[in-house]
Amino acid sequence: MATFKTTTDIHDPVFKEAAHIRSLVFVQEQGFEENEEADDIERGYEHIHVVGYIDDHPLTTARLLPTEDGQTYLIERVATVEEGRGQGLGEELFHFIESFARERGVQELVLDAQDAALIFYEKLGYTIASPGFFEYGRPHHTMHKILREDPTNA
Repeated sequence: MATFKTTTDIHDPVFKEAAHIRSLVFVQEQGFEENEEADDIERGYEHIHVVGYIDDHPLTTARLLPTEDGQTYLIERVATVEEGRGQGLGEELFHFIESFARERGVQELVLDAQDAALIFYEKLGYTIASPGFFEYGRPHHTMHKILREDPTNA
């Protein structure tokens, strides 16, 4: 089972681990440019980085951007390193994010999913909320999930 840490500080070691995971997955594996992966959001907007660990090894990450009213989190930069895949870490990451968001009164989670990951997000209860579009040359759809106070009533 994974443990999770969060940070809002780009100087924190947790952020550096998140950035490393993202570089491995998005730049080295998927071929994105470094300047596409690391954007201005990390230099000027409120954001929360989540990193999941197994035996103190950082293996999965996501970035959360709260909307101005605090009712919605935009989930971005979701990534799991190759050796962490197939262990349920993505699902654990999203359960952590949903719990973290509920504790802060967030009512909705939104993400722009690469089409290759749509089934994964649908299994977690996310629904497609937009027509398809291309981002950085890859097909995506916006997806969302409404959070309830008591997840057992979902």
